[in-house]
Amino acid sequence: MIQQRKGNYDEASKLYNKSLEIKRKLGDENGIANTLHQLANIEHLTRNYDEAERLYGQSLEISRKLGDSLAIAKTLGSWGRLKEARGDLELAQRLYQETLQIFEKIKAGHYVGEARKDLERVQRMRNQSSTPVAI
Repeated sequence: MIQQRKGNYDEASKLYNKSLEIKRKLGDENGIANTLHQLANIEHLTRNYDEAERLYGQSLEISRKLGDSLAIAKTLGSWGRLKEARGDLELAQRLYQETLQIFEKIKAGHYVGEARKDLERVQRMRNQSSTPVAI
């Protein structure tokens, strides 16, 4: 994460991939899901959106299998931000709604506030894009 925060995405990706290899050898499914999520974040930040979606999908699948509600909600929120960046505001809104529902259900404190902000932002964007312009 340090390399990622510094913007050294290539180095961060190498370290996450090494970590992923170790977690796979150990059978650490939770660790695999978290590492895939971090790799997806890097791909998102570097605008490799297709790869980010693929990795978020893998992370989400594992988290659902494990029943890890917090990880599911975090990944759905990240996927929503990716969809928002790609201009798919309708899907982003649905992902944010699901994220918020999960965070509220598990009483995930400050994550609820973040999810509300994401949802409100994309709702405003959708409303603005559907408002006719006066000539």
